[in-house]
Amino acid sequence: MGQVLRGLSSLVLIPIYTTHLAPAEFGLVELLTVVIDFAALLIGGRLGIALFKYYHDATSEEQKRKVVSTALVSASLANLAAIVLIAILSRGAAEWSSVPEGFNTALRVLSITLVLNAFNEVFFSYLRLKERPKAYVTANLLRFVGQLLLNILFIVYLGFGYWGIILAAVISSAIVALLFACWLLPRIGITFSREYATRLFLFSFPLVISALGLYYVTLGNRYFLKLYQGLAAVGIYALAHKLGLTFMSLAWGPFATFWNTKQFEYARGPDAHRFFGTVFLYLNFVLMPAAVGVVVLTPHFLGIFATADYAPAIALVPWIVAAAIVQCWTDYLRFGIFHASRNRHLTYGTLISAVLVTLLYIWWIPREGALGAAKASFVALTVRLGYFAAVGCKFFPIDVPWGRFAVLSACFLAAHALLASWSLPDGIAMVVKGGIIVAIAIALAASPLTFPQHRALVTEWLARRRN
Repeated sequence: MGQVLRGLSSLVLIPIYTTHLAPAEFGLVELLTVVIDFAALLIGGRLGIALFKYYHDATSEEQKRKVVSTALVSASLANLAAIVLIAILSRGAAEWSSVPEGFNTALRVLSITLVLNAFNEVFFSYLRLKERPKAYVTANLLRFVGQLLLNILFIVYLGFGYWGIILAAVISSAIVALLFACWLLPRIGITFSREYATRLFLFSFPLVISALGLYYVTLGNRYFLKLYQGLAAVGIYALAHKLGLTFMSLAWGPFATFWNTKQFEYARGPDAHRFFGTVFLYLNFVLMPAAVGVVVLTPHFLGIFATADYAPAIALVPWIVAAAIVQCWTDYLRFGIFHASRNRHLTYGTLISAVLVTLLYIWWIPREGALGAAKASFVALTVRLGYFAAVGCKFFPIDVPWGRFAVLSACFLAAHALLASWSLPDGIAMVVKGGIIVAIAIALAASPLTFPQHRALVTEWLARRRN
């Protein structure tokens, strides 16, 4: 539910953005966000997986608290340095990239979220490690409501334009960080361990390189789009990409929130290779209907909640959602690389895809604009999936029941072809087509595509609930 709330915050805000901001303004906000994300990756590090690993490796509660506190201090200091660097370089970067006046000021203000979000993410990781789902949901609900109300106030009522998005992001993050500090710091204290900081850095550094490559593959097209097509094209692509990210937040996010903290523990269990394969199959009973739902319902959603200026985003969504599901598969099947601590392969695979996507951007974007960017990202991410899956399964084989997986994929491809060709009024289509997709997913989960012993467990659980 906590991850669903995160995803809903993006989904609910889309009608506000698409009715009160022009595509060029939406594109400007996207460029600001891309720069902030780049700074967070380059300087802020990727401590999440490292934090989970060394927390589980710690043998006492004192060591566990020291791991969390060291991660908190390290992430906060690194992102504070990023804010200073952005303040120094923002004016020159704005002049070099030929963005509208005021871009550098907006960038400096938005950069404040770097430290706030770094603190908040460590806190969320701590809640996951301590298995505190109620607190996790409450914190995400608070952030969701605050962000929604502030966006409505600044954009709809005060007419601040894209500045409303910036102010809402900074204020909502600050409120949540303040509340988290009052709750978290008394529990873990403020300590810093040079030993744990070194371990976290050495484990995370290859992840940073890999994340930078992934950042370029998925977000670097904004610069090519601005160069060849202008800010309006960036805004169109940003809307389609936001819908794809919503799919990942709603379908993949809840699973990953739990799985990333537990996968190292499950890898030590009996028959772990088959267990990982079965979980991957069942994961796709959620991912595939969610992907079909986003692709099929997006034209109707934008028909209700967006102006005609954003209609070109519809053609991009299938490619972006396909790239998103490839990313989900990659994040799962690369586990063997983490398990064997061969993180350098993350760098190799991502660099290969980065070089490939550059060539594809240069070829496709001048010819097809935003659609070419979406196609290029999908191809490059598919190549990345192939490399990570091959290397990861070399160190930790995952026994996926590929026959069942192929039948499941064929069923949802057929469902997509049928529903996409069915013309209905937008409002009715949202309900009818959405209901059909859910019904198909339930029917397939109850079919022989799932294993008999697992269907029996579900039947037993439902019987207990009825009683």
